[in-house]
Amino acid sequence: MSSGRKKVVQKADEIVVYDSMALALALLPLLVWPFSFVTAPAVLVLAIYGWKKPRSLVRRGTGRLIAAIIIASLQIGGWIAMGLSLWIG
Repeated sequence: MSSGRKKVVQKADEIVVYDSMALALALLPLLVWPFSFVTAPAVLVLAIYGWKKPRSLVRRGTGRLIAAIIIASLQIGGWIAMGLSLWIG
């Protein structure tokens, strides 16, 4: 019985919380905006990779992943708009 309990504890420690990590990585560059050039694509990759992964011991919805994807997409869109305005104007 104790060996089974150890396996459960080890598995609980190994779960990566992709939704919280993706949302934090999306919101952090709002303080220092140049970092979003690197972190926004990383957020998209992390959110897409973590979509089907277990999110935590208490199953949360996909709201955090969706919010991270939206924020990262807006950041990428901002960089594209800024680049186009500099290129055209």
